[in-house]
Amino acid sequence: MNKKHILKATVSSIVILLPIIFGIIFWDSLPDTITTHFGADGTPDGTSSKAFAVFALPLIILALHWVCVITTLLTNRKNGQSDKVYTLIFFIMPMISIFISALIYATAFNFDLHLGSILSILSGLMFAVMGNYMPKITRNRTMGIKIKWTLASEANWAATHRVAGRVWFFGGFVVMLGAFLPVDALMIAALPAILLLVLIPTVYSYVFYKKQLARGEIDETRTLVTKKDKMIGIVCTAIVTVLLVGVGILMFTGDVKYSLGDDALTVEATYYEGSTVKYADIDSVELCEDLDIGERQMGFGSAKLSLGIFKSDALGTYTLYSYNNADVHVVIKSGERTLAIGLENEDEARLLYNMLTKKIGDPYAGN
Repeated sequence: MNKKHILKATVSSIVILLPIIFGIIFWDSLPDTITTHFGADGTPDGTSSKAFAVFALPLIILALHWVCVITTLLTNRKNGQSDKVYTLIFFIMPMISIFISALIYATAFNFDLHLGSILSILSGLMFAVMGNYMPKITRNRTMGIKIKWTLASEANWAATHRVAGRVWFFGGFVVMLGAFLPVDALMIAALPAILLLVLIPTVYSYVFYKKQLARGEIDETRTLVTKKDKMIGIVCTAIVTVLLVGVGILMFTGDVKYSLGDDALTVEATYYEGSTVKYADIDSVELCEDLDIGERQMGFGSAKLSLGIFKSDALGTYTLYSYNNADVHVVIKSGERTLAIGLENEDEARLLYNMLTKKIGDPYAGN
């Protein structure tokens, strides 16, 4: 590691740790429990201790930063990478640290954030910046689009990264436009858009590789890809596939179910804790069409489900278990507690309403 790299490593490490200083300065003003995890649609759904949020998260990012830096420098010290490319590697993690910490502290201080829009803008900006650097990356095994076809020849590597640079640069601005979409539409569009940015350069590289083979410009038996590289590629592909499948499962699966016991109603939902309400404690039951669910304060959201603590003008703060396509909701009020249940089928919602009114012994409940 030369002097320039030492300086960049030092500066970038300090930037990663800056949120700790902020946390120490405002320690007494921060709550003891701080939101550190957010749902698929950007709403808070997990908390950690103040000490973990202030100290542990930046230190974890710092550790990951040094792993990336050392790995990159050791594996690319002989291939003449551009200093601009190294600069990008040095400052990716600091940007992530500042963003994550800013988000956590803003949530802790109850700032109203539209996280979906913020993530869309930052993701698009990331693609645009990386697209600008793509053509500058020389052929290697740790940075860039490291697949069999790009590693097979310098020409394929250069051509693929020029295409990827243009696609990512302009695609980044398209991704930024997602900030103007409704949350549900943004969640549905985000994953296909990002996959498209990855697939276009990959398909281009494959076609380029086949054309080179047909012209006899490369020997398919000779390549930079070793057995170790192939194994790493298989493992990485498996990990990415699992992650994508996992995201797909979270986004498009899950159910809301209820059961009527002898003395209480129990509501359960995939990915969120259930609730139980005793019939004796229910004050009223109402059937609401086109309910304005308001904004989520805590919980889980996906392309299929809306779960958790919500706040609206009509119901105040309440608990929601609902399919996003639900047209009718059963609203249950029990003292200061309000529970809304939205089912996939309108007839099923009306059936639940009728059964509940019979259970609480008031045929006029909610009227």
